[in-house]
Amino acid sequence: MSDVYACNLSEQDYLYAQKHLGETESIRKDSIIAIQQWISQNPNIKAKSDAITILHFLRGCKFDIPKTIAKIKCFYQARSKVTEWYHNRDPYLCELQELIDLGVFLPLKHKDSHNRLIVVIKVAAHDPKKHLQDNVFKLGQMVMDLVLHLDETISIYGVVAVFDLENVTLGHALQLHPLMIKKLVDSWKFYPTMVKRLDFVNAPSYINVVLNVFMKFMTKKLRDRVVVHKTGLSTMTCLPEECIKHPKAFFKDLSNYWKEQLNLYRDWLVNDMSTNVL
Repeated sequence: MSDVYACNLSEQDYLYAQKHLGETESIRKDSIIAIQQWISQNPNIKAKSDAITILHFLRGCKFDIPKTIAKIKCFYQARSKVTEWYHNRDPYLCELQELIDLGVFLPLKHKDSHNRLIVVIKVAAHDPKKHLQDNVFKLGQMVMDLVLHLDETISIYGVVAVFDLENVTLGHALQLHPLMIKKLVDSWKFYPTMVKRLDFVNAPSYINVVLNVFMKFMTKKLRDRVVVHKTGLSTMTCLPEECIKHPKAFFKDLSNYWKEQLNLYRDWLVNDMSTNVL
Protein backbone atom coordinates (compact mmCIF):
# COMPACT_ATOMS: atom_id res chain seq x y z
CA MET A 1 0.00 0.00 0.00
CA SER A 2 1.19 3.50 -0.80
CA ASP A 3 1.29 6.46 1.58
CA VAL A 4 0.94 8.76 -1.44
CA TYR A 5 -2.28 8.99 -3.43
CA ALA A 6 -2.02 8.88 -7.22
CA CYS A 7 -5.21 10.31 -8.72
CA ASN A 8 -6.64 8.22 -11.55
CA LEU A 9 -10.11 9.74 -11.53
CA SER A 10 -11.77 10.85 -14.74
CA GLU A 11 -12.50 14.56 -15.08
CA GLN A 12 -16.20 13.86 -14.46
CA ASP A 13 -15.47 11.97 -11.22
CA TYR A 14 -13.05 14.62 -10.01
CA LEU A 15 -15.47 17.48 -10.66
CA TYR A 16 -18.26 15.59 -8.89
CA ALA A 17 -16.04 14.98 -5.85
CA GLN A 18 -15.05 18.63 -5.84
CA LYS A 19 -18.64 19.89 -6.03
CA HIS A 20 -20.36 17.40 -3.72
CA LEU A 21 -17.63 16.31 -1.32
CA GLY A 22 -15.43 19.40 -1.18
CA GLU A 23 -12.42 17.51 -2.51
CA THR A 24 -9.53 19.41 -4.07
CA GLU A 25 -5.94 18.33 -4.53
CA SER A 26 -4.71 20.45 -1.62
CA ILE A 27 -7.56 19.47 0.73
CA ARG A 28 -7.09 15.82 -0.18
CA LYS A 29 -3.35 15.90 0.43
CA ASP A 30 -3.55 17.81 3.73
CA SER A 31 -6.43 15.67 5.01
CA ILE A 32 -4.70 12.37 4.24
CA ILE A 33 -1.57 13.56 6.07
CA ALA A 34 -3.66 14.67 9.06
CA ILE A 35 -5.35 11.27 9.36
CA GLN A 36 -2.07 9.40 8.85
CA GLN A 37 -0.55 11.41 11.70
CA TRP A 38 -3.53 10.61 13.92
CA ILE A 39 -3.24 6.89 13.11
CA SER A 40 0.50 6.91 13.92
CA GLN A 41 -0.32 8.51 17.29
CA ASN A 42 -3.03 5.92 18.02
CA PRO A 43 -1.49 2.52 17.27
CA ASN A 44 -4.09 0.78 19.45
CA ILE A 45 -6.66 1.36 16.69
CA LYS A 46 -4.66 -0.81 14.26
CA ALA A 47 -6.10 1.16 11.34
CA LYS A 48 -4.80 0.93 7.80
CA SER A 49 -2.77 4.03 7.01
CA ASP A 50 -2.42 3.84 3.23
CA ALA A 51 -3.66 6.90 1.37
CA ILE A 52 -6.51 5.29 -0.59
CA THR A 53 -8.11 3.65 2.46
CA ILE A 54 -7.99 6.93 4.37
CA LEU A 55 -9.39 8.76 1.34
CA HIS A 56 -12.41 6.45 1.29
CA PHE A 57 -13.24 7.52 4.85
CA LEU A 58 -12.56 11.19 4.12
CA ARG A 59 -14.91 11.19 1.16
CA GLY A 60 -17.59 9.45 3.21
CA CYS A 61 -17.32 12.30 5.74
CA LYS A 62 -16.91 15.08 3.15
CA PHE A 63 -13.38 15.80 4.42
CA ASP A 64 -14.51 16.70 7.93
CA ILE A 65 -11.43 15.58 9.93
CA PRO A 66 -13.12 15.08 13.35
CA LYS A 67 -15.99 13.11 11.74
CA THR A 68 -13.48 11.03 9.78
CA ILE A 69 -11.51 10.17 12.92
CA ALA A 70 -14.70 9.24 14.76
CA LYS A 71 -15.85 7.05 11.87
CA ILE A 72 -12.50 5.26 11.60
CA LYS A 73 -12.54 4.54 15.34
CA CYS A 74 -16.11 3.21 15.17
CA PHE A 75 -15.33 1.16 12.05
CA TYR A 76 -12.45 -0.75 13.64
CA GLN A 77 -14.13 -1.02 17.04
CA ALA A 78 -17.27 -2.47 15.43
CA ARG A 79 -15.23 -5.00 13.48
CA SER A 80 -13.35 -6.05 16.60
CA LYS A 81 -16.68 -6.90 18.27
CA VAL A 82 -17.90 -9.09 15.41
CA THR A 83 -14.87 -11.29 14.82
CA GLU A 84 -17.04 -14.05 13.34
CA TRP A 85 -17.59 -11.81 10.27
CA TYR A 86 -13.97 -10.80 9.78
CA HIS A 87 -11.75 -13.73 10.72
CA ASN A 88 -10.87 -16.54 8.32
CA ARG A 89 -12.17 -14.71 5.27
CA ASP A 90 -11.17 -17.43 2.88
CA PRO A 91 -13.51 -17.71 -0.13
CA TYR A 92 -12.36 -21.32 -0.58
CA LEU A 93 -14.19 -22.35 2.60
CA CYS A 94 -17.02 -24.73 1.72
CA GLU A 95 -19.61 -22.79 3.72
CA LEU A 96 -18.71 -19.61 1.82
CA GLN A 97 -18.50 -21.30 -1.57
CA GLU A 98 -22.08 -22.50 -1.17
CA LEU A 99 -23.29 -18.98 -0.42
CA ILE A 100 -21.27 -17.54 -3.30
CA ASP A 101 -22.92 -20.02 -5.67
CA LEU A 102 -26.35 -19.06 -4.32
CA GLY A 103 -25.67 -15.40 -5.14
CA VAL A 104 -26.68 -13.97 -1.78
CA PHE A 105 -24.76 -10.69 -2.26
CA LEU A 106 -24.21 -9.39 -5.79
CA PRO A 107 -22.82 -5.98 -6.80
CA LEU A 108 -23.87 -5.19 -10.34
CA LYS A 109 -21.39 -4.20 -13.03
CA HIS A 110 -23.98 -1.64 -14.14
CA LYS A 111 -24.19 1.64 -12.18
CA ASP A 112 -27.41 3.60 -11.75
CA SER A 113 -28.13 6.95 -13.42
CA HIS A 114 -26.25 8.72 -10.59
CA ASN A 115 -23.15 6.50 -11.03
CA ARG A 116 -23.88 4.72 -7.75
CA LEU A 117 -23.01 1.08 -7.19
CA ILE A 118 -26.08 -1.18 -7.06
CA VAL A 119 -25.90 -4.23 -4.81
CA VAL A 120 -28.67 -6.85 -4.90
CA ILE A 121 -28.99 -8.86 -1.69
CA LYS A 122 -31.02 -12.06 -2.04
CA VAL A 123 -32.31 -12.27 1.51
CA ALA A 124 -33.94 -15.68 1.12
CA ALA A 125 -31.45 -17.35 -1.22
CA HIS A 126 -29.86 -19.36 1.60
CA ASP A 127 -31.39 -22.13 3.70
CA PRO A 128 -31.67 -20.97 7.34
CA LYS A 129 -31.60 -24.59 8.49
CA LYS A 130 -28.26 -25.14 6.78
CA HIS A 131 -26.47 -21.79 6.47
CA LEU A 132 -25.42 -19.53 9.32
CA GLN A 133 -26.53 -15.91 9.07
CA ASP A 134 -23.07 -14.92 10.31
CA ASN A 135 -21.55 -16.50 7.22
CA VAL A 136 -24.04 -14.68 4.98
CA PHE A 137 -22.97 -11.37 6.50
CA LYS A 138 -19.29 -12.36 6.40
CA LEU A 139 -19.56 -12.96 2.67
CA GLY A 140 -21.37 -9.66 2.17
CA GLN A 141 -18.58 -7.78 3.95
CA MET A 142 -15.93 -9.62 1.92
CA VAL A 143 -17.59 -8.74 -1.38
CA MET A 144 -18.15 -5.12 -0.36
CA ASP A 145 -14.53 -4.69 0.77
CA LEU A 146 -13.33 -6.19 -2.49
CA VAL A 147 -15.54 -4.10 -4.77
CA LEU A 148 -14.39 -0.92 -3.00
CA HIS A 149 -10.79 -2.08 -3.41
CA LEU A 150 -11.39 -2.53 -7.14
CA ASP A 151 -13.44 0.60 -7.85
CA GLU A 152 -12.44 3.86 -6.20
CA THR A 153 -15.43 5.76 -7.59
CA ILE A 154 -17.74 3.96 -5.16
CA SER A 155 -16.28 6.18 -2.43
CA ILE A 156 -17.41 9.20 -4.46
CA TYR A 157 -20.93 8.26 -5.56
CA GLY A 158 -21.98 5.75 -2.90
CA VAL A 159 -24.07 2.60 -2.85
CA VAL A 160 -27.69 1.61 -3.48
CA ALA A 161 -28.64 -1.63 -1.70
CA VAL A 162 -31.62 -3.61 -3.04
CA PHE A 163 -32.89 -6.28 -0.64
CA ASP A 164 -34.93 -8.88 -2.51
CA LEU A 165 -37.31 -10.50 0.00
CA GLU A 166 -38.85 -12.98 -2.44
CA ASN A 167 -39.59 -16.33 -0.74
CA VAL A 168 -38.50 -15.06 2.67
CA THR A 169 -39.71 -17.34 5.48
CA LEU A 170 -40.11 -17.25 9.23
CA GLY A 171 -36.85 -19.19 9.43
CA HIS A 172 -34.99 -16.33 7.74
CA ALA A 173 -36.63 -13.77 10.02
CA LEU A 174 -35.74 -15.72 13.16
CA GLN A 175 -32.05 -15.57 12.23
CA LEU A 176 -32.22 -11.79 12.51
CA HIS A 177 -32.46 -11.27 16.25
CA PRO A 178 -32.08 -7.66 17.53
CA LEU A 179 -28.38 -7.97 18.41
CA MET A 180 -27.63 -9.36 14.94
CA ILE A 181 -29.57 -6.50 13.35
CA LYS A 182 -27.70 -3.92 15.43
CA LYS A 183 -24.34 -5.32 14.34
CA LEU A 184 -25.44 -5.22 10.70
CA VAL A 185 -26.74 -1.65 10.88
CA ASP A 186 -23.53 -0.57 12.64
CA SER A 187 -21.53 -2.05 9.77
CA TRP A 188 -23.53 0.15 7.37
CA LYS A 189 -23.21 3.29 9.49
CA PHE A 190 -19.44 3.02 9.95
CA TYR A 191 -18.51 1.80 6.47
CA PRO A 192 -16.25 4.24 4.56
CA THR A 193 -18.67 4.71 1.67
CA MET A 194 -22.09 6.34 1.76
CA VAL A 195 -25.26 4.25 1.67
CA LYS A 196 -27.54 6.32 -0.56
CA ARG A 197 -30.65 4.09 -0.67
CA LEU A 198 -31.98 0.96 0.98
CA ASP A 199 -34.70 -0.58 -1.21
CA PHE A 200 -36.69 -3.55 0.07
CA VAL A 201 -38.56 -5.31 -2.78
CA ASN A 202 -41.07 -8.17 -2.74
CA ALA A 203 -41.87 -7.02 0.77
CA PRO A 204 -44.38 -9.26 2.60
CA SER A 205 -47.19 -7.72 4.66
CA TYR A 206 -45.33 -8.30 7.94
CA ILE A 207 -42.09 -6.61 6.80
CA ASN A 208 -42.67 -3.62 9.09
CA VAL A 209 -42.26 -5.84 12.14
CA VAL A 210 -38.67 -6.59 11.13
CA LEU A 211 -37.98 -3.18 9.59
CA ASN A 212 -38.99 -1.43 12.80
CA VAL A 213 -36.12 -3.20 14.56
CA PHE A 214 -33.73 -2.11 11.81
CA MET A 215 -35.03 1.47 12.03
CA LYS A 216 -34.41 1.53 15.78
CA PHE A 217 -30.65 1.27 15.22
CA MET A 218 -30.42 3.55 12.16
CA THR A 219 -29.56 7.22 12.08
CA LYS A 220 -32.32 9.53 10.85
CA LYS A 221 -30.42 10.04 7.60
CA LEU A 222 -30.33 6.29 7.00
CA ARG A 223 -33.99 5.85 7.96
CA ASP A 224 -34.96 8.51 5.43
CA ARG A 225 -33.24 6.47 2.71
CA VAL A 226 -35.33 3.33 3.27
CA VAL A 227 -37.92 2.57 0.58
CA VAL A 228 -40.27 -0.43 0.78
CA HIS A 229 -41.78 -1.93 -2.38
CA LYS A 230 -44.46 -4.63 -2.44
CA THR A 231 -43.53 -5.20 -6.08
CA GLY A 232 -40.52 -7.16 -7.34
CA LEU A 233 -37.19 -6.44 -8.98
CA SER A 234 -38.87 -5.95 -12.37
CA THR A 235 -40.19 -2.56 -11.21
CA MET A 236 -36.76 -1.25 -10.15
CA THR A 237 -35.78 1.26 -12.83
CA CYS A 238 -32.17 1.30 -11.66
CA LEU A 239 -31.65 -2.30 -12.80
CA PRO A 240 -30.41 -3.10 -16.34
CA GLU A 241 -32.79 -4.46 -18.94
CA GLU A 242 -31.18 -7.92 -19.06
CA CYS A 243 -31.78 -8.26 -15.31
CA ILE A 244 -35.48 -7.62 -15.79
CA LYS A 245 -35.92 -9.79 -18.88
CA HIS A 246 -33.75 -12.74 -17.90
CA PRO A 247 -33.20 -12.53 -14.12
CA LYS A 248 -32.19 -16.16 -13.57
CA ALA A 249 -29.44 -16.09 -16.23
CA PHE A 250 -28.39 -12.56 -15.25
CA PHE A 251 -27.84 -13.37 -11.59
CA LYS A 252 -26.19 -16.71 -12.37
CA ASP A 253 -23.65 -14.98 -14.60
CA LEU A 254 -23.11 -12.31 -11.95
CA SER A 255 -22.66 -14.93 -9.26
CA ASN A 256 -20.05 -16.71 -11.38
CA TYR A 257 -18.25 -13.41 -11.97
CA TRP A 258 -17.96 -12.61 -8.26
CA LYS A 259 -16.90 -16.16 -7.51
CA GLU A 260 -13.99 -15.68 -9.91
CA GLN A 261 -13.12 -12.31 -8.38
CA LEU A 262 -13.22 -13.60 -4.81
CA ASN A 263 -11.00 -16.52 -5.71
CA LEU A 264 -8.63 -14.26 -7.65
CA TYR A 265 -8.27 -11.89 -4.70
CA ARG A 266 -8.20 -14.61 -2.05
CA ASP A 267 -4.80 -13.58 -0.66
CA TRP A 268 -5.88 -9.95 -0.39
CA LEU A 269 -9.05 -10.91 1.48
CA VAL A 270 -7.27 -13.25 3.87
CA ASN A 271 -4.56 -10.69 4.67
CA ASP A 272 -6.70 -7.53 4.68
CA MET A 273 -5.65 -5.44 7.69
CA SER A 274 -9.12 -3.93 8.11
CA THR A 275 -10.09 -7.17 9.84
CA ASN A 276 -7.57 -6.59 12.64
CA VAL A 277 -9.03 -6.46 16.13
CA LEU A 278 -8.20 -3.81 18.69
